Parts: sequence; C-alpha cells; structure tokens
Amino acid sequence: WRLKLMTLPNADYLRRKGLVPVFDMVRSVVIDFPVYCERLYKFGRLLFPVKKDPYRFAEAYWRINRVREEELLNALRTRSDWDLLAVYFDLADCVGHRFMASDIGEVRRAYQYLDGVAEEVRGVVGSDAFVLIVSDHGMDSRGRHSLRSFYSFSHDIPWRPRRVYDFKPLILKVVLHGLEGLS
Repeated sequence: WRLKLMTLPNADYLRRKGLVPVFDMVRSVVIDFPVYCERLYKFGRLLFPVKKDPYRFAEAYWRINRVREEELLNALRTRSDWDLLAVYFDLADCVGHRFMASDIGEVRRAYQYLDGVAEEVRGVVGSDAFVLIVSDHGMDSRGRHSLRSFYSFSHDIPWRPRRVYDFKPLILKVVLHGLEGLS
C-alpha cells in the first residue's frame, strides 16, 4: 500500500483533467459551490477554532449561509447575464450531523431557514426560471449519512433521477433549450 496525497479539486484541476464543470459550459454565476469555488475552503478554515463547542460551530455555519443567501439574492436581483446560477448551502448538513441525535429543534430551525430562502428565490425569479434544489445524501436519526436523498424541481420533469449525477444532463438541457428542454 502506498499513501498518496490528493490535490483538493478546484476549477483549474477539473479543467486540466478534462472534467469541464457545467458552470464553464454556459454563462453562469456560481456562489460558494464545492470543488468550483476555492473560497469555500477559506470559510472552512475559519471554523476550526470553534469545532469543540457545537453551538458556536453551528453559529459560524449560520453566518456563512447568511452571507451566501445575501450574495444569491443580490445576484438574482441585480444580474441578468446568466443562464445558470448555482449556490451551495451546507447548513442542513452541518446542523444535521451535529444535532440530529441531540437537538432536533436546531435541525428544524435550519430546515425552516432554508425553506424561507427557497421561498425568497421563488419570489424573485418567478415561474420563468427552472429551480432545482438537491441534496447529495440524506441523514438518519443519529446524524449519519443515509442512502435517501432529497430533490425538488420548480417544474414537472418527465423522469425521476436515481443519482445526484443524473441532474447534469437535465441542467444542460434547460440551460441550452429553456423550459422546452424539460419535455
């Protein structure tokens, strides 16, 4: 066995390996999206000092996600030069891992906040935009990953995704052909 260190994948790494992100294929605005936005790792480093106190740790995640919400809503209200806008909210993941088994109220609060963000987005973009909300995994009652995952679409689609990777062709169809790409 040989131990190998892996380079943290970022946008440049993906391009060099021939794995062009969807974001590079279209006019896009990307806010703190894993692998694509290096700033996400900078946020992560800010959290290390508070890891021992779960509530301080969670509050740091709340602050980070509020910044993302502000950037998202600002981009939606002020920019029209995009075909794809992506943002990553990791609040439910962080709070679920930390509190699912010990403080379900904290988990509920995170989901209610994210539901409110989704409502705000819907109010700003209206029915002409295709909105996809997706989770890469679910969570069991002890805060561990489960095999179930969540997704939601703003429009009906003619198929059911089986894996999180199934969304890429759908996203490209909608970006390239508009809502007609859904049929």
